Amino acid sequence: MKFRGIKQIITSVNAWREISDALRDLYTGLGKLSFSDNFESFEVLNVTLAAGETKSFQNNLNFIPSKYIISRNSAGMAIADNGFSNWSLSQVTLKNIGASSTIISAIFLR
Repeated sequence: MKFRGIKQIITSVNAWREISDALRDLYTGLGKLSFSDNFESFEVLNVTLAAGETKSFQNNLNFIPSKYIISRNSAGMAIADNGFSNWSLSQVTLKNIGASSTIISAIFLR
């Protein structure tokens, strides 16, 4: 969300109005921030992983992520990261260690 700039208060005539308007804009804008607005992250969506399959994803960050959140897991299968050992500045990997295929979405972050 784009915020209006807070105007410089020159006189006290409209100072409270300007401060009130600025606080209202900030409250409205900050309340509408998404997860990705708050964290350096990238998301992979609707990726199918067969049982036992390891998949690599392009790392869209300029650092190696240290965490991931599974935001969708259609079959509830266990997903592993192999201790982040295969993660680099260019790719990250996840493995389906469950017994059947699943469709996942994941968020990788600092």
